[in-house]
Amino acid sequence: MALLLLLLLMHFLVLPISVSAAGGGDAYIGVNIGTDVSEMPSPKEIVALLKAQGIQHVRLYDADQSLLLALANTGIRVAVSVPNDQLLGIGQSNATAAKWVSRNVIAHVPATNITSIAVGSEILTTLPNAAPLIVSALTFIHSALVAANLDQQIKVSTPHSSSIILDSFPPSQAFFNRTWNPVMVPLLKFLQSTGSYLMINVYPYYDYQQSNGVIPLDYALFRPLPPNKEAVDPNTLLHYTNVFDAVVDAAYFAMSDLNFTNIPIVVTESGWPSKGDSSSEPDATVDNANTYNSNLIRHVLNNTGTPKHPGIAVSTYIYELYNEDLRTGPTSEKYWGMFYANGEPVYTLHLTGAGTIFANDTTNQTFCVTKSNADAKMLQAALDWACGPGKVDCSPLLQGQPCYEPDNVVSHATYAFNAYYQKMAKSPGTCDFKGVATITTTDPSHGSCIFPGRRKAKNSENKWTTKTSKKTHCFFPFLAQTETMLKSITKTECTFVALSFQKKTTYVHSIANNANIVTTLITSSKMSAPAAVEQPMEKPKSVKEKKPKAPKKQPKQAKTASHPPYFQMIKEALVALNEKGGSSPYAIAKYMEEKHKAVLPENFRKILALQLKNQTAKGNLLKIKASYKLSGAAKKDKKEISMKQQKPQQRPKRSASVAAKVGVKKTKKVSTPAKPKQPKSLKSPAKRARKGTAAA
Repeated sequence: MALLLLLLLMHFLVLPISVSAAGGGDAYIGVNIGTDVSEMPSPKEIVALLKAQGIQHVRLYDADQSLLLALANTGIRVAVSVPNDQLLGIGQSNATAAKWVSRNVIAHVPATNITSIAVGSEILTTLPNAAPLIVSALTFIHSALVAANLDQQIKVSTPHSSSIILDSFPPSQAFFNRTWNPVMVPLLKFLQSTGSYLMINVYPYYDYQQSNGVIPLDYALFRPLPPNKEAVDPNTLLHYTNVFDAVVDAAYFAMSDLNFTNIPIVVTESGWPSKGDSSSEPDATVDNANTYNSNLIRHVLNNTGTPKHPGIAVSTYIYELYNEDLRTGPTSEKYWGMFYANGEPVYTLHLTGAGTIFANDTTNQTFCVTKSNADAKMLQAALDWACGPGKVDCSPLLQGQPCYEPDNVVSHATYAFNAYYQKMAKSPGTCDFKGVATITTTDPSHGSCIFPGRRKAKNSENKWTTKTSKKTHCFFPFLAQTETMLKSITKTECTFVALSFQKKTTYVHSIANNANIVTTLITSSKMSAPAAVEQPMEKPKSVKEKKPKAPKKQPKQAKTASHPPYFQMIKEALVALNEKGGSSPYAIAKYMEEKHKAVLPENFRKILALQLKNQTAKGNLLKIKASYKLSGAAKKDKKEISMKQQKPQQRPKRSASVAAKVGVKKTKKVSTPAKPKQPKSLKSPAKRARKGTAAA
């Protein structure tokens, strides 16, 4: 027993198990700067962007002299690289390595803060024939740094693809491809002896894309998962909430498999493309790229570490700064950048609470949208709640309105969710809707459909103006049939008054000419639709001077169809919908629009809002939160309404004497109309579920 304890003690003394952060201290976020750009910014422009965004760590894929000079005296920490095509010469000659260090490192320090050298990139998987030269190249470069007394300041390593790790889940079973053990073992010994770190490229995007639906999208994007959806390592019982941590821990376990337990890890590349081929790369989107990189930055800077090594910093370089439009391969290869070559952001990161990294924080420009894999029934229920008890103005979603198209539950729910989120001042928890919504910094507005939270347009929603020379004509939609409405625009001194056009309507149209207002009073006894005054009117002559003339013959026009009284239509909707907790104004308007579309005025939604308010005040309706029900008195008319829907009301018979006096011709028999169609469901057709988003 004593011998066993002694052996165990010796084992722990020989193999330390502690892992510290690479370079010590807190984790950092850096960016890779690729140069396959047709209009590559100048070094000064690159440095200006880095400073503006607060980026303090960069990795170059070479050792560009002009860029290294531009980075001098900025304090930005730089990782330079030995390109793959130079590996052969450096790996075979100590003198060549020393010359490279002299020209690309010693000539620039200390003015340029070079902190590491990446020798090659993914050599084992992209240039396997050069693999035997990796360790010798690292050793020669390090020897040149020792000679210049820079070995403590500048670390040397080589980036690997995560694909060299086999059986990566569960992480505790991971190991390096045994084929590369003759390279990996001496490489890890070099890293351990020089105090360097394992460089690895982690791409959850590719893991997700190649998993054939096994890996959920939320798991790849760092989105919160319910406990039952977290991946659990059965050997360690560690819980994994994202692909990134699982891959990093797989690298830790793979090193442990070769008896190396104290080498830290730096992720030299990680990111998500903002665009890809629509058929083969459907999840390469701006929103997903924004979500991944924002969550990655927050995750790294919080120093949460990984489940295997909690609290141990895993510094990471985002791939990449610019979109590289000259890269070949799949469409997505050109769209990994966070910025265009002109310095404009591809998307604006949302980094609240993540420190000062990246100045393009859009804390005040966030939106609430539906999750891509949300259940259609849950979306419909949440949409109904938002437009009902949630008191969201869903009128823009009605037919004929800017946000009606596309007419599906995902699009309508996105608008309603965001409207509620903005209405609640983006308070925590107001963009959840039982797990079917998520926050994004990508503006979901499209076409003329402007989502709440976007910067307001110059023209307001309820009025529009046209300017011709010095005259300004102002027009307002009619807001009521039985109400008087007055609105004014102080800037142009225009007013427009609309009185009930069911009565003899008087319209006052004012034209502003500088400070002088000429008012024309037009009186009409027959005006059934507001369209008659929705065109600009010429400045008329004085009313007193103009004698009444016989009206000119106008071509016959089809008579404007009339609709039932508003309260009758409201009752019909409430009876047909038959919702226990009452129906929302959105649902009532939707029903009315589907049944009386041909005869309703364009502004019927505003009239409906007034009618709901008035009928509630009169006691005909009961308002429950943001929904409406028929009152006890109004319920008595339910049967009558039902009968009217099924059978038309018969015309009262006229007596023969009256008919004779008036001389009315015998009317044709009125055919019984067909049974009215039942209202269409308020549910919108759900989008087809995207393949490859199966739950874990």
